[in-house]
Amino acid sequence: MSVVFYFDVVCPFAYLASLQIDKVAHEQGATVEWKPVLLGGIYNAVNPSLNEEYKQQQTNPTTPTNKKIVQGRDLFLQANRLSVALQFPDGHPRSSLLAQRLLSVLSPDLCRKIAQLLYRAYWVENLDISEEETFAKIIKRVLRTDPKSVIFLANNQRAKDKLRANTEEAISRGVFGVPSFYLPASNRLFFGGDRLHFVAWELQKAAGRGAGRPKGLPVRLKVGNGTEKREVRVYHDFASPWSYIGSTQIERIASESASRVVWKPIVLGALFKATGTPNVPMAVLSPARREYNSQDIQDWTSWWGNVPFQFTSTFPLRSITALRLSIVEPRLIHPLYRAAWAENINIGEKEELRKIITKEGFNAEELLEKAEQQNVKDDLRQNTEEAVRFGLCGVPTFLFRSSDNDSNVLFLWGQDRLHVVADILAGWTPSTTSKL
Repeated sequence: MSVVFYFDVVCPFAYLASLQIDKVAHEQGATVEWKPVLLGGIYNAVNPSLNEEYKQQQTNPTTPTNKKIVQGRDLFLQANRLSVALQFPDGHPRSSLLAQRLLSVLSPDLCRKIAQLLYRAYWVENLDISEEETFAKIIKRVLRTDPKSVIFLANNQRAKDKLRANTEEAISRGVFGVPSFYLPASNRLFFGGDRLHFVAWELQKAAGRGAGRPKGLPVRLKVGNGTEKREVRVYHDFASPWSYIGSTQIERIASESASRVVWKPIVLGALFKATGTPNVPMAVLSPARREYNSQDIQDWTSWWGNVPFQFTSTFPLRSITALRLSIVEPRLIHPLYRAAWAENINIGEKEELRKIITKEGFNAEELLEKAEQQNVKDDLRQNTEEAVRFGLCGVPTFLFRSSDNDSNVLFLWGQDRLHVVADILAGWTPSTTSKL
């Protein structure tokens, strides 16, 4: 069995993945083929506007979006959990064209070794790999050859053609970014270093070793009860399938450390408007990314024990009344999520809400009337404003506070960070110092 690892040294997330992929594959009896691609070429092919947006965001740090800030903090959090050094180099993103071309024509062992060297040069040592003299000096640490020969090899037509072929192959397999992992045995693609547990799981199943989740993934750093019982705030909206998936797990995870869950319904559309995010982010994704997201949802529902799921036929959902109902009666949170994302019931329709409320044993007219009261509307608005103030960019978001001071907060975005939530509730303290 094998894993094709598509990477570009310009990507910090691929850097972190490069430190883990060989071990993950080895534990499943698989080999890794490191295959360099040109990230800019992928962006230009699958979503041309994304490449320009990426450049603008990186070269104009005075106006970062909430999402960029959150992802930057998450990047450093991941590095912290791996105990590896990471710093954003001056002038990022620098051109990785020389590096990727050279890597394309090296033997498999040399490709891996020099890629790891270049990752360290870029993401730890702050060296400019786009500058030919610096690049040649870095390569000379491994290849005792004339610097001019290195530059010639990286610039010859064979290297150019090979890198182009690698990139085109990746795109044909559905790659829209790096790091990406392709498994030929099952024709499956996984995107992101935070999906390595899916890579391991797929390899395990392909080898006929059962469908049980692979041990030790995602990595947990702290298990058991912490010395201090904690509270986790869950900012959510019924309109999000990811919020639904997270809602099926968070209370179980919190109970493992005797922690408390506080549900914070927010209006996701209002958060998006306040942060300059498209109202339906999925609509502006490339076709390849949208297709992958559909697969990713199915992978997560399987991972969490075959959580019942079907994508609603009324997307985007109108969730305002349902959100207000959850403030009036929190015991409706799970039934409302289940109705929307497991039973394909349109919770934007009051008649459907009446049926759900009645089925759960509550007085539908009474709760619907309370949901229209001004104090309930104010609570929902205040929750949403609070989310904006804290810098949230989406749902579900899991927030921890160490004091009443707004500056002493830590939050994690996405149900795919629930293993980190579990660690924090068990007493682990992250360090997320960032130079962004």
